[in-house]
Amino acid sequence: MGFIWTTVLLSFLTLILWLLPKLYTVRNFFTKLSARGLPMPPHNFLAGHLIELTNVIKGFPADALKVYLFAALARKYSRNGASYLDPYPFGAPFLIITSPLLANQAVQSTR
Repeated sequence: MGFIWTTVLLSFLTLILWLLPKLYTVRNFFTKLSARGLPMPPHNFLAGHLIELTNVIKGFPADALKVYLFAALARKYSRNGASYLDPYPFGAPFLIITSPLLANQAVQSTR
Protein backbone atom coordinates (compact mmCIF):
# COMPACT_ATOMS: atom_id res chain seq x y z
CA MET A 1 0.00 0.00 0.00
CA GLY A 2 2.87 2.38 0.77
CA PHE A 3 4.33 1.81 -2.69
CA ILE A 4 1.08 2.87 -4.37
CA TRP A 5 0.88 6.12 -2.39
CA THR A 6 4.53 6.87 -3.11
CA THR A 7 3.91 6.33 -6.83
CA VAL A 8 0.79 8.53 -6.78
CA LEU A 9 2.61 11.28 -4.87
CA LEU A 10 5.64 11.20 -7.18
CA SER A 11 3.37 11.27 -10.24
CA PHE A 12 1.49 14.27 -8.85
CA LEU A 13 4.70 16.13 -8.03
CA THR A 14 6.09 15.37 -11.48
CA LEU A 15 2.92 16.75 -13.06
CA ILE A 16 3.13 19.92 -10.97
CA LEU A 17 6.83 20.42 -11.75
CA TRP A 18 6.10 19.91 -15.45
CA LEU A 19 3.09 22.27 -15.46
CA LEU A 20 4.45 25.19 -13.39
CA PRO A 21 7.15 26.41 -15.82
CA LYS A 22 4.71 26.25 -18.74
CA LEU A 23 2.05 28.05 -16.71
CA TYR A 24 4.52 30.76 -15.69
CA THR A 25 5.66 31.25 -19.29
CA VAL A 26 2.13 31.67 -20.64
CA ARG A 27 0.94 33.89 -17.80
CA ASN A 28 4.07 36.06 -18.02
CA PHE A 29 3.54 36.48 -21.77
CA PHE A 30 -0.04 37.68 -21.24
CA THR A 31 0.99 39.95 -18.38
CA LYS A 32 3.42 41.64 -20.76
CA LEU A 33 0.74 41.94 -23.47
CA SER A 34 -1.65 43.45 -20.94
CA ALA A 35 1.00 45.93 -19.79
CA ARG A 36 1.40 47.04 -23.41
CA GLY A 37 -2.32 47.86 -23.48
CA LEU A 38 -3.38 45.18 -25.93
CA PRO A 39 -7.10 44.30 -25.91
CA MET A 40 -8.02 41.41 -23.62
CA PRO A 41 -10.30 40.63 -20.67
CA PRO A 42 -9.01 41.38 -17.16
CA HIS A 43 -6.02 39.08 -16.64
CA ASN A 44 -5.29 37.19 -13.43
CA PHE A 45 -1.78 35.72 -13.10
CA LEU A 46 -3.05 32.49 -11.51
CA ALA A 47 -6.26 31.99 -13.51
CA GLY A 48 -5.53 33.82 -16.75
CA HIS A 49 -8.82 34.72 -18.40
CA LEU A 50 -10.68 31.71 -17.00
CA ILE A 51 -12.56 33.85 -14.46
CA GLU A 52 -13.94 36.16 -17.16
CA LEU A 53 -14.64 33.19 -19.43
CA THR A 54 -16.66 31.59 -16.61
CA ASN A 55 -18.67 34.80 -16.19
CA VAL A 56 -19.47 34.87 -19.91
CA ILE A 57 -20.39 31.17 -19.98
CA LYS A 58 -23.00 31.76 -17.25
CA GLY A 59 -24.97 33.94 -19.68
CA PHE A 60 -25.39 31.17 -22.26
CA PRO A 61 -27.23 27.84 -22.32
CA ALA A 62 -25.18 24.72 -21.59
CA ASP A 63 -25.26 23.57 -25.24
CA ALA A 64 -24.19 26.92 -26.75
CA LEU A 65 -21.44 26.86 -29.34
CA LYS A 66 -18.04 28.21 -28.34
CA VAL A 67 -18.27 30.70 -31.18
CA TYR A 68 -21.00 32.58 -29.31
CA LEU A 69 -18.83 32.79 -26.20
CA PHE A 70 -15.89 34.16 -28.14
CA ALA A 71 -18.15 36.63 -29.96
CA ALA A 72 -19.47 37.90 -26.61
CA LEU A 73 -15.91 38.32 -25.32
CA ALA A 74 -14.88 40.07 -28.52
CA ARG A 75 -17.83 42.48 -28.36
CA LYS A 76 -16.93 43.35 -24.79
CA TYR A 77 -13.12 43.59 -24.98
CA SER A 78 -12.10 43.88 -28.64
CA ARG A 79 -10.47 46.95 -30.12
CA ASN A 80 -10.14 47.24 -33.88
CA GLY A 81 -11.47 43.70 -34.34
CA ALA A 82 -8.98 41.73 -32.24
CA SER A 83 -8.51 40.58 -28.65
CA TYR A 84 -6.36 38.01 -26.86
CA LEU A 85 -7.60 35.11 -24.72
CA ASP A 86 -5.63 32.97 -22.26
CA PRO A 87 -7.54 29.79 -21.30
CA TYR A 88 -4.34 27.87 -20.41
CA PRO A 89 -4.07 25.02 -19.24
CA PHE A 90 -7.49 24.09 -20.67
CA GLY A 91 -6.64 25.39 -24.12
CA ALA A 92 -3.93 27.12 -26.07
CA PRO A 93 -3.69 30.92 -25.84
CA PHE A 94 -5.11 32.58 -28.92
CA LEU A 95 -6.14 35.75 -30.69
CA ILE A 96 -9.83 36.34 -31.43
CA ILE A 97 -10.17 38.17 -34.75
CA THR A 98 -13.56 39.62 -35.68
CA SER A 99 -12.48 42.08 -38.37
CA PRO A 100 -12.55 40.84 -41.98
CA LEU A 101 -9.55 43.05 -42.77
CA LEU A 102 -7.47 41.54 -39.94
CA ALA A 103 -8.60 38.01 -40.83
CA ASN A 104 -7.52 38.57 -44.42
CA GLN A 105 -4.17 39.93 -43.25
CA ALA A 106 -3.64 37.00 -40.85
CA VAL A 107 -4.06 34.31 -43.51
CA GLN A 108 -2.20 35.93 -46.38
CA SER A 109 1.48 35.42 -46.98
CA THR A 110 3.87 38.19 -48.02
CA ARG A 111 6.04 35.96 -50.24
